[in-house]
Amino acid sequence: LPAARKAPADRPERIGGKYLPIRLLATGNASAVYEVEHLHTGEHLALKLMNPRAWRDPMSLARFKREARVSAQVKSDHVVRVIDADVAAELADAPFLVMELLQGQTLDELTAGYRQSSPLVLNWIRQVSRGVERLHTLGIVHRDLRPANLFRIHGSDEAVAIKILDFGASKRLGDIDDQNTTTQGTIVGSPPYLSP
Repeated sequence: LPAARKAPADRPERIGGKYLPIRLLATGNASAVYEVEHLHTGEHLALKLMNPRAWRDPMSLARFKREARVSAQVKSDHVVRVIDADVAAELADAPFLVMELLQGQTLDELTAGYRQSSPLVLNWIRQVSRGVERLHTLGIVHRDLRPANLFRIHGSDEAVAIKILDFGASKRLGDIDDQNTTTQGTIVGSPPYLSP
């Protein structure tokens, strides 16, 4: 591969047989997100790969699978689009999901403690509300809405500029599987952004 397209040192040349890692975008406690190129189409996408410690934990694995299922079911301009989910044979069957690659910043990064204009904030709230309305129509509660999970797309028209990310803490109302992944009394979400 050309130098600009080399896989990160700790990743194989391919993930899932058809995704070529290009660069690391973000890391978290349970996963890492890479920019990848689809081997057959050349499309650049985002691939979220569970780390070995997390996918060996049954609760973390169940949440990751739920994230893939929930995200793929939601069709909204204001929710990140999931394209694929599978396991990577090259990485001992580590689970991954593939999403559209977004260019921009989270609202957390974008605002960085600076006050934003009221019209701009109202526009963002309207867009997030459209995404949340779609989720609630499908009986899905995100459970971790916060600036780090809201993404502002660069160069977009104002009609679609904000997308909701990260459905790892989401819950489908009446979902029996959620009882196995969340212990009763456990607080789900980020404390500064929880409802009172």
